[in-house]
Amino acid sequence: MRAPIRSGGSFLPAILLAVALVSGCRSGSSPGDASSSAITSPAVSGIARAGWLVGRWHWADAASTFDETWSAPKDGVMIGRGELRKGGTLAFFEDLRIEARGDVLVYVASPNGKGATEFASTLVTADRIRFENPQHDDPKVLDYRRLADGTLQVDVVGSSTQTFLLRRE
Repeated sequence: MRAPIRSGGSFLPAILLAVALVSGCRSGSSPGDASSSAITSPAVSGIARAGWLVGRWHWADAASTFDETWSAPKDGVMIGRGELRKGGTLAFFEDLRIEARGDVLVYVASPNGKGATEFASTLVTADRIRFENPQHDDPKVLDYRRLADGTLQVDVVGSSTQTFLLRRE
């Protein structure tokens, strides 16, 4: 099944900002369709397949902290928020949603509350969700994985690949 993908405004995942502290992406990604979905069929369906993301995920170094928080699935949607703090001051935030649209989960990101960019799931398992938007400038892929020790690994793939590790708090 193909899911509609819309993009607008600039976008850079909060995780990328938190660790790499890079500036925003170019705008201008055109709307299009996601690549065909390779979705597994676990016993759980719809938005509940992303339920393992629920909670507060944290990363910190000496100068910065990053938190990504996800609500429990409700009415086909999970609400999330990413916040980067530097020296105790909010430096960046991103409003997030994961929506169930048929068999596809769609990740919607609005950096600093501005234009939304969508990424459709191309892989969903009990411990992994891969979202893609091939029409977006950068990144094109957000790959969330729950590791055996409970760590959340996020791979952000675009012009380069960056891997981030967050712990549940």
